[in-house]
Amino acid sequence: MGTPVSPSSLPAPTADLGARTPPIAATPTPPANWPAGHSVAIEEPFDRNRVVAIGLFALAAVAITGAFLPWVSVSGETIEGSLTGWQRNDGKATVAIAIVLAGLAGVLFAGWKSAIAKVLLVGSGIALALIAIVDGFAVLSEGNELDTSTFDVDFSIGLGSWVTVGAGVLLAVLAVVERSSWKKL
Repeated sequence: MGTPVSPSSLPAPTADLGARTPPIAATPTPPANWPAGHSVAIEEPFDRNRVVAIGLFALAAVAITGAFLPWVSVSGETIEGSLTGWQRNDGKATVAIAIVLAGLAGVLFAGWKSAIAKVLLVGSGIALALIAIVDGFAVLSEGNELDTSTFDVDFSIGLGSWVTVGAGVLLAVLAVVERSSWKKL
């Protein structure tokens, strides 16, 4: 058959003993009556927090997009146009808040559970919605203060305001739905 090999006759290992190899996932052994060649599949548990984090991140992206959509539309006989949230400067605040929200969604996606992050998520979503709502009332107020007796001008709230309000409300609702860290409050 062959000659037996003693451990002292083997060459010394050349690999760095301080180096670490990643752990190999253990697979359970199949039952005795399992057909040959088949393996046991291990399913990852469903992580609701990751799904919520992806939704929060997507809504933060929607809020950022809303800042660059029209927040004010002006139409009349001699004038027509629109202003984005970015041009009205309220959009800059919503972009900053949405970037913070995206970072908090990343923290949640990474698996960190923090009550402070939860409160910041809910508060930021509400802040987004309030900024867009207050700006919408300001638009309507500005339109009502104009003297429209000499010319006909119509001010209306643009799509960007509605997108930002919707994203803010949904962000706050989703943050409340993610309930992992509410127990710590």
